[in-house]
Amino acid sequence: GSKSAPPFLGGSSPCPKALQTRTERADSMQRLTVPARSSETVEFDILTPGLQVECELLIEDHGISMSADFVQDTNEGDPLADDQYQPIWGSTQAVMPPAKYKAEDKLQTCTLTLP
Repeated sequence: GSKSAPPFLGGSSPCPKALQTRTERADSMQRLTVPARSSETVEFDILTPGLQVECELLIEDHGISMSADFVQDTNEGDPLADDQYQPIWGSTQAVMPPAKYKAEDKLQTCTLTLP
């Protein structure tokens, strides 16, 4: 019956993860809009070494330059167990050199492998 179908087919069953739009998924990517002649820094904690970070770029007009750096926390404490934890930032390591992306290239993806 129709109850076993997902909502976009007229049913009421939960939509399988593979068919959900990216904005509906719990693990969706963060959306960021950068105005013209501006810059943004996106920071996030990485608790497991060797992860891959995926990004998608949809550029509406002109182009952007993007790069990525990894900065290791040298504090040997446990950030999850210690509510007083403060990071001690080490040296910066480039994981993606600056690259230019143009609007006419449409949707673009990149994958960064972190140390």
